Amino acid sequence: MKLLRKGNDKFVFHLGKRDYPMLRAVLDRYPVIPSAHQPLSRSSSQNESNQRLLDEALAEQRQENKRQLKKLLADPDRFKETTHGWHLILSSADIQWLLQVLNDIRVGSWIVLGAPEEDLWNLPLNEQTTPHALAMEMAGYFEVRLLEAIRET
Repeated sequence: MKLLRKGNDKFVFHLGKRDYPMLRAVLDRYPVIPSAHQPLSRSSSQNESNQRLLDEALAEQRQENKRQLKKLLADPDRFKETTHGWHLILSSADIQWLLQVLNDIRVGSWIVLGAPEEDLWNLPLNEQTTPHALAMEMAGYFEVRLLEAIRET
């Protein structure tokens, strides 16, 4: 994935023939962070009703993100097939939002893998861990490309 051009709050990225299905596969995993993973407080005396409100708000945000993601992926004005792959057209706001979605996938995959602090590259890869390790790495790859594009602005 590379930035082709930008202007008038539009960023046009080229996705190679392998990048496009990988991006779609990574985005199809959203959301990954487990719902109960974000406690309101670390103290044991936390208020259960406030935690419930937080969980409901996060669930609503995930549903809205899933709806927006489905809309983005189905929009023929966003993804245009070319002879060498695809063009993806995003605004600055789209990029900021997509970074949040990709970060959920990257961090969520890391959490599912047990949140390894060290020896990340020495994880035992098997049928259960490989999809999460791949999603974590590919989400990070797409995040870097988007961040490079907005940094140049």
